[in-house]
Amino acid sequence: MGRDYEKRIGGFFPSPIFRASACLFLCFSVFFFPWGVTFTGIFLTLLITPRPYEVFIPAFILDILYSISNPMWFGFRFVFVFLILISFVFVEFIKQRIRFYRTP
Repeated sequence: MGRDYEKRIGGFFPSPIFRASACLFLCFSVFFFPWGVTFTGIFLTLLITPRPYEVFIPAFILDILYSISNPMWFGFRFVFVFLILISFVFVEFIKQRIRFYRTP
């Protein structure tokens, strides 16, 4: 499946096994690493993989575990999901404008 997958989408993109292991590592890092490490890993996954929808899972887990109602965010509890959504839109916008980055 690895070589077929690379030929089908053309070029170097992470395989489904890489994506699944990255998602598992990010979910693992939610429980055992500080939030900054998890956020950095999520952002790197956003940069490396095409259409990385699986990054919302660890962000949602982070919000469930650590979020509180914060007056600075007007009582909004899902701050990490919101930040990842903004990062997702920004990174996908930038990736479409980079000449050498081809999406499948």
